[in-house]
Amino acid sequence: MIFRSFVILVCISLAGCSSIGPHQVKLDRNRYNDVIQQTNNEQLLMNIVRLRYVEPVTNLKLTNVTSSYTFNSSITTAGTGLSFINASASAPGGAGPSQTKTLNIDPGVQYSDTPTISYAPVENSVFAEEMMSPLKLYKVHLLAYGGISDTQLVMRLVFQNINDMDNASSASSEKMRALPDYKKYYRFVDKLSYLIDNNEAYFRLKKINGNSVWSIYFPPKYSHTQKADEIRNLLHVKNNTKNEIILSDVYLDKKQDNLVFVRMRSLYGMMIFLSYGVQIPESDIEKHYVYTYYNADGTPYDWAPLTKGLLTVYSSDTEPKDVFVKTMSHGHWFYIENSDLDSKATFLLLVRLIALSSAALDKLGGAGPLLTLPAR
Repeated sequence: MIFRSFVILVCISLAGCSSIGPHQVKLDRNRYNDVIQQTNNEQLLMNIVRLRYVEPVTNLKLTNVTSSYTFNSSITTAGTGLSFINASASAPGGAGPSQTKTLNIDPGVQYSDTPTISYAPVENSVFAEEMMSPLKLYKVHLLAYGGISDTQLVMRLVFQNINDMDNASSASSEKMRALPDYKKYYRFVDKLSYLIDNNEAYFRLKKINGNSVWSIYFPPKYSHTQKADEIRNLLHVKNNTKNEIILSDVYLDKKQDNLVFVRMRSLYGMMIFLSYGVQIPESDIEKHYVYTYYNADGTPYDWAPLTKGLLTVYSSDTEPKDVFVKTMSHGHWFYIENSDLDSKATFLLLVRLIALSSAALDKLGGAGPLLTLPAR
């Protein structure tokens, strides 16, 4: 009876191991999450590098991951009855022959993991239009609620120009016709950032004639300070009696003396602009794989003052270690350093802006044909 109970207990124990769902979720969810995020980052960095090399960009969206797990346990037994003569039992007065029961237990376990991954090429015309259309001001305002409120970062990346102050608009093209003009605009951003950082001004989103506009609002205490008037002068706002300056990316019918027209960059233009922060290996420059630009005196144009604090992508002939994201192109490794927090913040901003535009695809139910592959 004891022996039979032991066998039953072993069988129950093996059968209990067949439920692996909760444990597998704990093991796989974070791993899939990490890999998906990592490959998305690598694809974005690759596209930025491609634009610097004047090459087309491609986007392959991972739409679905389905993983099927099976765990089967089995146990087979074979029992035989054997008799042998115990020496003590055969002695005079002994108990006689002794019979011993034996049982062979053969446990078996089968485990399989069969993930299926679906991709969709992002070639939808709506998405392409979103990528090439100027960003809307209301989307910029959403960033503040999403945790990105860095005035310097947002205004240097997403604005093309404000009135006559140009924010390196020529650098939003793969082939520039003129060197970037940005110094006056950067001075304006520095002054405005100071006011916002010190609560002497802030941005507000409002509606005028049904259009979303941005306003630089000066609290009454700071509405007529020298710094506030400097902002008005840079924007050519002559009326200093109002405590706000309206920034609009659309032409409004109603004329206002505190209205300033702005042009926004497209997401595609932002990626091209950031691509000039990619450090191209000298060998590829000599092979004319990228456009090179020169100052009037013939010296090479220095991109560092323009892209400093935004994005720096380093290059190496050997695979870098401990980096935020890396990708290989033209036989070189390109990467963003883990310690470069400014570049990581810019990268995060770009990821969020692309996510906002990708919503157009989801509303249409997809991005074209799916490619579904079993993962190996």
